[in-house]
Amino acid sequence: WAFSATAAIEGHHFIQTGNLWSLSEQQLVDCDTHSSGCKGGGMTSAMNYVKTTHQELESVYEYTGKDGTCMSKEHTRGVIVKTVNAVTPRSAAQLKAAIAIGPTSVTVCAENSIFGQYKSGIINSSACGTNLNHGITAVGYGTDASAGDYYILRNSWGALWGDNGYVNIAAVEGTDGICGIQKDSVWPTTS
Repeated sequence: WAFSATAAIEGHHFIQTGNLWSLSEQQLVDCDTHSSGCKGGGMTSAMNYVKTTHQELESVYEYTGKDGTCMSKEHTRGVIVKTVNAVTPRSAAQLKAAIAIGPTSVTVCAENSIFGQYKSGIINSSACGTNLNHGITAVGYGTDASAGDYYILRNSWGALWGDNGYVNIAAVEGTDGICGIQKDSVWPTTS
């Protein structure tokens, strides 16, 4: 969740300002009191936190990979989120429209082997489930001649997972989506 929210904030900040900054996921883990740190959290609450407190550069607030005490101070550096924009649930068209604006935080069901053991291709199975438990970043979409429309997603599990850290999930209009991808998605406007 912290990596998904941060990737969306970084991406939109770059699109809006031309400045590509590496922001602190650890700050969100430690300081977003509406989330549970390493036990989980939500991209909406993380972005709402960044509406009131600058998200620091990662070089200032380094990643430790464990829960810590909030060390954030009100700084004038970093990024502030102006608005958190929710994507209309169950709409492939609206999720694609959000992705066309910039990186979008999405939540998926990642508790099954279909997602966990993904290597290539397009996930297009209802067996993936829709029990949302993992935040990732939608960075694009496309159309395959035989599989149809799909989303391109960057996961936070590193380049050894999936297709060099990426996964493709089918886009199905009017449903919760494959792996629940169309249930809960947000993107920020930054300053």
